Amino acid sequence: EGWHIPSENEWKSLIDFVGGNEIAANKLKDNSSEYWKNNLNSTDNSSLFTALPGGSRTSFGNDYGYETEAYFWSSTETIRNHAYHLYLKSGDSLAFVLGHQDSKRFGYSIRCLKD
Repeated sequence: EGWHIPSENEWKSLIDFVGGNEIAANKLKDNSSEYWKNNLNSTDNSSLFTALPGGSRTSFGNDYGYETEAYFWSSTETIRNHAYHLYLKSGDSLAFVLGHQDSKRFGYSIRCLKD
């Protein structure tokens, strides 16, 4: 109670707030090489978001992207039982909010916002 999963627009607002798609991942990812494999030296976590590369679990139960990718669900749904998510990748400064090909049966991380 008192918390919610961010919407697509809230994720996009966060990306804009930290400087836009081109540099947002560097501002959002934990800057320790202990977690992110092959991460860029320019990652500074200046937003204090401290995203960790939890990867995902596919709808078939397979792990994917551990140590190299972070996926965070949004509350915004698309057609065909899919939902938008925030996506960060190791070695890349780009951050995206995507809304395709992601069945809600996939296992992504959840980051809640205080109401």
